[in-house]
Amino acid sequence: MVTKNNSPDTTYVDITEGIQADKKLLSLIGQLQQSLFERTSQLESVNKDLDAFAYAVSHDLRAPLRAVDGFSKFVLEDYEDKLDSEGKRLLNLIRTNVQKMDRLIIALLALSRVYRRELNFSGIDMTQMAISVFKEQAAPDVVDRIEFTVDPLPEA
Repeated sequence: MVTKNNSPDTTYVDITEGIQADKKLLSLIGQLQQSLFERTSQLESVNKDLDAFAYAVSHDLRAPLRAVDGFSKFVLEDYEDKLDSEGKRLLNLIRTNVQKMDRLIIALLALSRVYRRELNFSGIDMTQMAISVFKEQAAPDVVDRIEFTVDPLPEA
């Protein structure tokens, strides 16, 4: 474009603020990356601690329980003729509770493994689920008499 005096029409745009904003964004991205790296390291450390805890639970707690169970079984078998019915009942109660505690420890260990596994999510057809729930919950004669319709629902 040419102006009246035949000089080119020039427009200047100050991009200083844009450049400063870009620099600030790059700085923030760098900080976020560093923070993510630190958090990942912390998470790995916590996972190692969890593994150590699981080992301690499985070994340090279960071994004494097995010993108590074994000793009580030994007493029941080897001293059966010297124990009255109450003594036998109490030793069996000890064994039952030791076995319950062992199962509880095993369940806690399984739970700790679940928390460390990667979760895989899949979609759920909510429309089909609503229809299935209706059919499962309604009495058979009601299902035949009612026309149950569900508008399309979003997947969950």
